[in-house]
Amino acid sequence: MRRNERGLTLIEVLVILLVIMTLAVIAIPPLMNARTRAEIARTQQDLQVVESAVEWFYMDNKTYPESTPPTALSNPGVWNRRGLLRLMEPVRYLDNLPSDRFQNTSLFGSSDLLYEFGSGGNRVVNGYRIEAWMLASRGPDGLPDTRHIDTFPMGTVAREYSPTNGLRSEGDILRYGGHYTEGNWFLNGRRISAGNQ
Repeated sequence: MRRNERGLTLIEVLVILLVIMTLAVIAIPPLMNARTRAEIARTQQDLQVVESAVEWFYMDNKTYPESTPPTALSNPGVWNRRGLLRLMEPVRYLDNLPSDRFQNTSLFGSSDLLYEFGSGGNRVVNGYRIEAWMLASRGPDGLPDTRHIDTFPMGTVAREYSPTNGLRSEGDILRYGGHYTEGNWFLNGRRISAGNQ
């Protein structure tokens, strides 16, 4: 008995390619979304670790570290023992400062971009020092949606990320603490102040 040895026809090859492409279109977006969700979870975990260190620093020093821009590690002479770098020496509240995964490193020319830290602890308003702080990550959209964080909680305007608006929605991943209701700032369009909580 003789076997018929013929290859695949052009139509059969096209059908196979169509099936592969359909499977790829179905499978790739969930994989990309899983990666983004993992980055968000890791960012929230980083912010929680830094929050603990900031609060331990406050318990020891009765003040919060100074406001710190994301580029503090790129300017060691300027930021030596100031801002979040105080959390690393002389007392080690943290072994290292985590980098913001959502910062665009090509814009700043540095790969060491910290979470942005705003602190009102060193600001005196009407003779009163407001002990409050905010940590911000740019979030999945990669854009800064929080303004004037260095004066937190006075004049800061923040938009908080929420995955309910879509995984890559606008807003920054935020963490804040201290006496933040004693200032005067906006969160998601709502005024946060002592008289309006």
